[in-house]
Amino acid sequence: MKTSLFVKCDRCGKGNHINYILNDTDVKSACECGNQLSYSLGPEFTIGQRILERSRYEFLMNKDYNLSIVFSAMAVDCELSNLYFKWSNNIGSNISDQELEKSLRKFGNIENKIQEVSKLMLSKGFKEFIQNNREILKNIENDYPSLNKNEVAESFQQQLFWPRNRVLHLGFSGYTKNDAKRCFNIATLGLQIFDKMDEYKSKHWKK
Repeated sequence: MKTSLFVKCDRCGKGNHINYILNDTDVKSACECGNQLSYSLGPEFTIGQRILERSRYEFLMNKDYNLSIVFSAMAVDCELSNLYFKWSNNIGSNISDQELEKSLRKFGNIENKIQEVSKLMLSKGFKEFIQNNREILKNIENDYPSLNKNEVAESFQQQLFWPRNRVLHLGFSGYTKNDAKRCFNIATLGLQIFDKMDEYKSKHWKK
């Protein structure tokens, strides 16, 4: 699958969307002004962030707001799966990738998946992490009126994954620019929260 990296040329200031394969680590292109653009993408640029950039591309360049919503949800889903594989393996479970995939499917909906993956990083789980983080709570209160700060996982399911399901399962194509923008922003928040949880686990995990 291809995704896109948005960068501004350091010579002329023009914005460029550089298309690349999802697992590429080196991205190269050239601006219209002739300036060569080259970037290295390390592990800190996660799978979820890469896919979310495809959502941005569909939103800005193709104005395909329905597909943008699909990729926003996909970014959150893939990020969770990646974290599940990462921490299941790091804690020494010795489970094969195929078995991990099966156990992921058993979680069912995205709300359950968020809760279960979070438990690998924090024993208290997702909800407790949100409630104990003033920065995240303030961010939700100020910038995400569609989310319930007391039930964030459920809100992700309703406000991001239900729209995605309408597109994929029912062929709905009537979402607007504002709908796609809201879903993109919710996905961005989700990736930020998962990154903080992953950072916390990495900091406190004892090999």
